[in-house]
Amino acid sequence: MELFDRLVNETVSSGIEPVTLNFTGIYDCYSARPVAYRTQTEMFSSVNGKIEGFAEKTDKTETGKEITAHNIVKAIRCIKAMVAEGRRISWISVSGATAFLTQEDLYSVLDNIFKAENFTENGKLCLEFSKSILTAEREKVLKGLADLKVLGVKTVISGVAADDFPTSALLDVAVDTVVLTPAITGLALDRNKPGVLLSLIRFLKSMDVSVIAEGVKDDDELRELNKAECFGFIPADNYSGRFTVIKGTHDFASALCEKEDA
Repeated sequence: MELFDRLVNETVSSGIEPVTLNFTGIYDCYSARPVAYRTQTEMFSSVNGKIEGFAEKTDKTETGKEITAHNIVKAIRCIKAMVAEGRRISWISVSGATAFLTQEDLYSVLDNIFKAENFTENGKLCLEFSKSILTAEREKVLKGLADLKVLGVKTVISGVAADDFPTSALLDVAVDTVVLTPAITGLALDRNKPGVLLSLIRFLKSMDVSVIAEGVKDDDELRELNKAECFGFIPADNYSGRFTVIKGTHDFASALCEKEDA
């Protein structure tokens, strides 16, 4: 990781912003109004351009911890801009490294960031984690999630119900929201597996967990997800339906321009 750290430091010194947040809209399953935004991090270096796969490489490192903190500040400023524009979003998420969640002084770190940014709408900030937190030291993970809950920060875990995702672990590792993989979302209309998706969503909701379906292709799938009372959906790149939504990732300016129904 020394090479990675050096690349980041050189990029910062050059004046180039090394970290960019790309936004993905999460839309209501009934009205398709934007209810929240998920962000993905892009990392650039002044030497090699876009750095691929950095999230996995830094997930349990000090660098990953620092990137998460950096992105939280960026997200806070985006949230403030949304509020200033009268937007009624639930939250904006930031990809969180396992190292950030499991650090000893997580509460103090976040509390200091909030104070420095004069930020009081903690519930509009969400940290998204991958399944990697399920294999980290359990006591530290549970303590980190507890700290986030005390602070009012929302939590999301992605990749739920994928082949290698232990869904039952969510009984212990409690998060506020989960993101279903596109393959699982596609079960909404699978005649060979009727009721599977609905049963899964009911299981998750029984644990007081909200559900986001990623990769929705059409309005028939949306109707099923709406019946299941999903929190929201992320449209597939080939989504075709009656709603006008922004597909794929886009910059903050585009996200800010979206409007909820009056």
